[in-house]
Amino acid sequence: MWLFETVELRNLFRLSGRSTRREFLTFLVIGLAMAVFGIADLDGPFGLPITLMALTLVVAAAVRRINDHGGTKWVLLAIFVPYLGIGIVTYFLFIPGDPFANNSGANPRERNQS
Repeated sequence: MWLFETVELRNLFRLSGRSTRREFLTFLVIGLAMAVFGIADLDGPFGLPITLMALTLVVAAAVRRINDHGGTKWVLLAIFVPYLGIGIVTYFLFIPGDPFANNSGANPRERNQS
């Protein structure tokens, strides 16, 4: 199954390291699906914990994607600004990260190929 081949599930809530565009997109879709389910069941016992877990998952994926670009974590705050956040997420989805190792580690695409 491609999900387990391209995405390291141990990176779900990890804030260090780098992630590929595919991994970021996968965690973004999973997080949004969890958030929709959590918000729909907000009055129930699992609504708030699922929503918070989804937010944590998406923020962790965004931090790793910012690390892949060698950017500062302050960019993460701009994601929560309406309209600007959509542009930033789109940028991280389509623009490749640094091709070489940076302060956050080795290139994740090279790591996945070996």
